[in-house]
Amino acid sequence: MFLPAEPAHSAKAAALAEQLPPGPIGLEDALRAAAVFIKRGQPEAPRREAEILLSALWDKPLTFLYAYPEATVPPGIWEQMRLGAARRYLGEPIAYITGQREFYGHVLEVTPATLIPRPETELLVDEALSGLSAGQSGETEEVLDLCTGSGNVAIAIALARPRCRVLAQDISADALEVARRNVCRFGLQDRVTLLGGSLFERIHPRPRFAAITANPPYIGRKDGPQAEPNVAKYEPDLALYSGADGLDTIRAIAAQAPRYLCPGGELLLEIGCSQGDAVAQ
Repeated sequence: MFLPAEPAHSAKAAALAEQLPPGPIGLEDALRAAAVFIKRGQPEAPRREAEILLSALWDKPLTFLYAYPEATVPPGIWEQMRLGAARRYLGEPIAYITGQREFYGHVLEVTPATLIPRPETELLVDEALSGLSAGQSGETEEVLDLCTGSGNVAIAIALARPRCRVLAQDISADALEVARRNVCRFGLQDRVTLLGGSLFERIHPRPRFAAITANPPYIGRKDGPQAEPNVAKYEPDLALYSGADGLDTIRAIAAQAPRYLCPGGELLLEIGCSQGDAVAQ
């Protein structure tokens, strides 16, 4: 997949792409040229970013790139790579260029309608799984994943716990459409149910969930300028910001969650690194 750039961004990227050599081009030369170009705008790990970009656009594993440096990149792929490298030079996240991101060992579709899944969110999945039964009891457990975005947390839990049923909620219809495609990609339609609306508003209040997970928006509007520039520029505001101090959505979740958790059930939240005391209160 190769997602289109925003119209204003597309013309600038196309002009910059002309600075990269035309094809045909060998694999190693392609990676080297793209990495040098990306480094001009994104100095951290440009070679790795070039590899990830080419791997996704060519639909080849990274191991292929390492094993066959003498291979020739197909002309159409190199044209996409030139444009992709230019978009990355301008700061656009690779996940929004390629339309995919790996999370918990699974490749998921992402778009600018969804937050890009991050490695630290895998800790949220780890904590949730540690409290679920892994099916030893033979009983089905229910999990609620709020603010599901691309569905990454819900899907990771469902794949790791075959006896779990997950209800995944998001207020964004566009994000839910991405989550729906991801659920179908992994054949989880019978165990992951998607629900629109705001948090708990469409869920009957009864203690049914063994765990409630959420990676909610938690950046404060007053802290917005301190956010990583490309995060603030490209990722959806709805998934990033929540009130002046970033805690509005977390407060709403914490206030309502006890009505929905089974006895001994857990509420698990991803929060900002400085928000621990406030969230605990």
